[in-house]
Amino acid sequence: MQQQQLQQQQMLLQQMQQQQMLQQQMLLQQMQLQQMQQQMLRERRQAAATDTAAADTAAADAAAATAAAADAAATDAAAADAAGEAAAEAAAADAAAADPAAADAAAADALAAAAADSAAAAAADSAAAAAAAAAAAEAADLYSSQFVASICSFECGALTLQQQQQLQQQQLQEQQLQQQQQLQQQQLQQQQLQQQQERRDLRRQNEFAAAAAAAAAATAAAAAAAASPGA
Repeated sequence: MQQQQLQQQQMLLQQMQQQQMLQQQMLLQQMQLQQMQQQMLRERRQAAATDTAAADTAAADAAAATAAAADAAATDAAAADAAGEAAAEAAAADAAAADPAAADAAAADALAAAAADSAAAAAADSAAAAAAAAAAAEAADLYSSQFVASICSFECGALTLQQQQQLQQQQLQEQQLQQQQQLQQQQLQQQQLQQQQERRDLRRQNEFAAAAAAAAAATAAAAAAAASPGA
C-alpha cells in the first residue's frame, strides 16, 4: 500500500515537472512571437525610410535642373543684349560716316532695335522665371506625392513581394505557435484533471485503508475481550 502511494506521488511529481516544462516552452514561444513582431516593424520602418530618401533625391535633381534652366536663360538673355548693342553701335557708326541725317535715322532705328531686344530679354527672363517656378512646383508635388506614398506604404502595409512573402511566413509561424500553445494548454488542463482524479483516488484509498485498519483493530479488540477470563 505504501509503495503504491509512493508511486502515485512520484507520478504527480513527474506531471508537475512536465507542467513546468510546458509553461517554460510557452513563455519561450511568446518571446519568439514578440521578436518576430519587432522585426516586422523594423522592416516596415526601413522600407519607409528608403522611399523617403528616394523622394528627397528626386526633389534635389528637379531643383538642380530648374537652376540650370534659369542659368541658361539668363546667359541667353545677356548674349542677346550684347549682340543688340554691338549691332546698334556698328549701324550708328556707318550711318554717321555716310550722312548726318541718315545717321540720325540709323540711331533712331538702333534705339528702337535696342528697345525691342530689351523687351525680348525681359520676356525671356519672365519665361525663365515662370519655368523655374513651374519646375519648383513640380518638384514639390513630386516630393509630396512620393513622401505620402512612402508614409502610406509604411502605415498601410504596402510591402514588396519579398516582404509580403516574409510576412506570410511569419504569420504562418505565429499561427503554428498559437496552435502549439493551445495544444499545450489542453494538455495542461488534462494533466490537471488527471492529477485531481488521482488525488481523489489516493484520498479514497487512504480513507479505505484507515477504515480497514480501524475495523481490524476493533475486531482484534473484540476478540481479545471475548477471550479474556472475565468474559
